[in-house]
Amino acid sequence: MAFFVRGDATVKKEMLEIPDLVQRTLNDLSLDSFQLIKQTLGVLLNNIVLDNALSRSVKISFFSTSFLINLLRLYNRTEPEANSDQSVAEVAHKFFMALCTTPGVGVCFQDAAWYPASVVNGNNSVEKSSGDNKQQIFNKTLSQLITHLRPTEHILQQELTVAILAACPELVRL
Repeated sequence: MAFFVRGDATVKKEMLEIPDLVQRTLNDLSLDSFQLIKQTLGVLLNNIVLDNALSRSVKISFFSTSFLINLLRLYNRTEPEANSDQSVAEVAHKFFMALCTTPGVGVCFQDAAWYPASVVNGNNSVEKSSGDNKQQIFNKTLSQLITHLRPTEHILQQELTVAILAACPELVRL
């Protein structure tokens, strides 16, 4: 994590592009202490997600669907932690909300809402993929992530699902 806190954009990019290096070290993050989880998610949010010097492509490849699905296990720790008024689930929820619901930040792309991008840009041709009549999806990672959320079982996941769908109306259109 020190590379992300102290390093510049080049160092961060190099670390993030090493296949599975950071993701594998965070595989069992849900088993760690509250303080370590809070610190780790804080570093990921402040030093990667909110770092405008890092390209979106680097962030998208790092925060892959499988990595985010693994982090969803943090929602299972709902009990308040000793010496804190928060639970691991609440800390994880804050992280997911910042990563997944702010267009232009993290893995959330600005989309054209109910209308295809070609209509918004003034081009009347509708983009379709190989005869399936499906339109291009800008938020593929979020599209896959919401299928793993359990909004009926957990109120924070319900809030995240609604916030993702509000930020990415194209996912409702599907």
